[in-house]
Amino acid sequence: MLTLFAYVLQKLLDEEIKLIEKRYEADFMKYSGVDNCRGAANKLNIEANSKVGS
Repeated sequence: MLTLFAYVLQKLLDEEIKLIEKRYEADFMKYSGVDNCRGAANKLNIEANSKVGS
């Protein structure tokens, strides 16, 4: 019974660690400007594509 409890607890901890890692990665990207760079690059690509098509 204790082994089952330890197994379930370990699985819950693993899931919590994954969530924390995802939050950390999202915060890192947000504060490092990666999202801003992607947004600017997408905007430039859209503008360039619209000029080529006209």
